[in-house]
Amino acid sequence: KTTFDDNIWMLRLLSTLDGDAKRAIEAISTSVRFYATALKALKRDFGNPLSISYLRLKNLFEKPQIKSNDRLLLRQYHQELKLTLSWLESIGYEVPIYSSENLTKAIMWLPSHIRQSFYKFTSNNDLIDGSVNLYVFEKWLEDKLKTFFNPLADIISDCETTIKTKFNRPKFFNNLTTKNDDEFNDGFITEGW
Repeated sequence: KTTFDDNIWMLRLLSTLDGDAKRAIEAISTSVRFYATALKALKRDFGNPLSISYLRLKNLFEKPQIKSNDRLLLRQYHQELKLTLSWLESIGYEVPIYSSENLTKAIMWLPSHIRQSFYKFTSNNDLIDGSVNLYVFEKWLEDKLKTFFNPLADIISDCETTIKTKFNRPKFFNNLTTKNDDEFNDGFITEGW
């Protein structure tokens, strides 16, 4: 069995840390004498699921705004949002998911044209009464990214909507009677073609 002295343990600890956790330990000291204190501080500040949740949300919301054409950054943001929601759900801490303040922070990070699209998707009443939350936003963003990465999807969707509304059943078909009603399907003759 290999044993290490506190110097090695402190070096290994510092090499595995990143971000706020690493800065917290460096603020205490990197001296070997403070190894036990560093472990206690990590457990206190970063071993608490609520602290971790706070840091995940903070990391998610404190980013520079995405430029309108940065598809990669939008995809990364969506993945990080989805992982954060999964984390919050896994520890049973769903309060931040339903927070209107967190929803506002999540929306504000988006480019303005996508943000406006989300506002059109929802109504002011939905935003005020809390029926729109981070779950709804994440699902909407996932669907939006699918069309954003496939520009033809919007065109196809618009064409399908136009076809359904304009060509559903021409007026002259309403006056027709046939021996066999199966000949007509939404105004179009289907048999004998």
